[in-house]
Amino acid sequence: MRGYKLFCIIFFFFISLFYSVNAYSEDIEESIKELQNRLMELEMKLNQMKQQQKEQALESRVLKMEKELSPFMKPNTFRVYWKDHLTFETPNKEFKLKIVGRIQNDWTWQSANQSFEDAFRKGFGDEKAFEDGTEFRRTWFGIDGAIYEKIIFHGEWDFTDGDTDFIDVYMGIKDVPYLGHIMIGHFWEPFSLEDMTPNIYITFMERSHVATAFAPDRNTGIKFYNTLLNDRIHWSFGVFRNTNSFGDSSNGKNSSTSDDGEYDITARITGLPWYEEDGRKLLHLGLAVSRRSPHEDQKRYSDRPPVHQTTTFVDTGTKDKNGLDVFYDKIYLLGTEAALVYGPLSIQSEWAIAMNDRTGKGKVNFTSDDDVDFTSWYIYASYFLTGEHREYNKSTGTFGGITPRDNFYDKKTGYGLGAWEAAIRYADIDLDDSGIKGGELDDITLGLNWYLNKNTRLMLNYVTADLDRKITYIDPDRAVQRRFKNGDYHAFMMRFQLFW
Repeated sequence: MRGYKLFCIIFFFFISLFYSVNAYSEDIEESIKELQNRLMELEMKLNQMKQQQKEQALESRVLKMEKELSPFMKPNTFRVYWKDHLTFETPNKEFKLKIVGRIQNDWTWQSANQSFEDAFRKGFGDEKAFEDGTEFRRTWFGIDGAIYEKIIFHGEWDFTDGDTDFIDVYMGIKDVPYLGHIMIGHFWEPFSLEDMTPNIYITFMERSHVATAFAPDRNTGIKFYNTLLNDRIHWSFGVFRNTNSFGDSSNGKNSSTSDDGEYDITARITGLPWYEEDGRKLLHLGLAVSRRSPHEDQKRYSDRPPVHQTTTFVDTGTKDKNGLDVFYDKIYLLGTEAALVYGPLSIQSEWAIAMNDRTGKGKVNFTSDDDVDFTSWYIYASYFLTGEHREYNKSTGTFGGITPRDNFYDKKTGYGLGAWEAAIRYADIDLDDSGIKGGELDDITLGLNWYLNKNTRLMLNYVTADLDRKITYIDPDRAVQRRFKNGDYHAFMMRFQLFW
């Protein structure tokens, strides 16, 4: 009996020892994983510091050479160098000129179910809807610079469609005491994080519905902007006139894009409640508002999935479901924005509403309940498989470009991976309200980006969309009435992008 008890004691001792050792080994494995992750972070930070030191050393050598040569150089002599752009600059930095531009070539393969295609091809007569294709999405060229250091200018023109249109054409004054900066000309009104982020830096090939359907376009106006609290807060405020693609509010003798005496007011404020490691970890919050005066009291909202080479899916038109013309006195836009960057992980979201004050013109028994509200929102997440992070521009409250840890090719180090980013986005727009039947569209976009270097990117996007919209049409082939309610759409896209 004593031997049995001793056996039981020894048995339970070894069982306890086994579980203790096993638990201890699991703790060791977790500690090793934490140390490995921390080591990777430190390694990335070390590489970034080395790169910064190289750039600073190079800049220091250039400045030293300039200082040595300055007695022999005239004040208006330009030096030429490359730093993301081809740049000309005088030794005293009073005058600067940069050559800028971008080329984006897109390819699209798309399809929809049969009832979907019939509704748009036969109902709307859009025979080329859902066809595969290619296009140069953007071919922009321009200049950017400063005169006497404080006077800035920018001119960029679009040659995509075989003609020439204004993109951003403006002049301004920097560092005005007690005010900040002033910009005058043709440029984006300050609304929406995705809209204000340059298209060469956005995560997906196309922006979401918040930007494409609700955010104001480029218009001619004057804008004031500045930062506060060590650049943790950015604000901008502007007054604009609706203009055409050349920045004019008149299309001819008897045609205009703005009513006499009517102006649009748009403002945006953003903040960084959390900002660490030079932007590798941050939280961005923002709010934008706009008061708009629709031309001739009418406004038409329409949009497509985030595929530029497809047709319009949702459209309010200018009449309600009873066939009456819809007129708006004023339109108020409200947009909220949030973005989180935690190393290679990024999450971004926006929500916007267009509040349209409908007038009683053209409608009997009008009440305030006839006012029309449309909404849109999106959320997306992205992750850098190679460890980079989205870079933030504190002076504008937007995101900037990506600096790969290793370029695809470097003359000194040879070939590398570049930077790889995977992303997913869900977006929705609802244009149904108060007798307006524009439809509702929601879509999912999957994206893969390969950054060969700071100036070159290859993009792959897959889009699947679901449309809910009542469309009644006469089928010309069988002379019968048909009805469409909802359908599915799919597209695969590719873009090669180069900018400077």
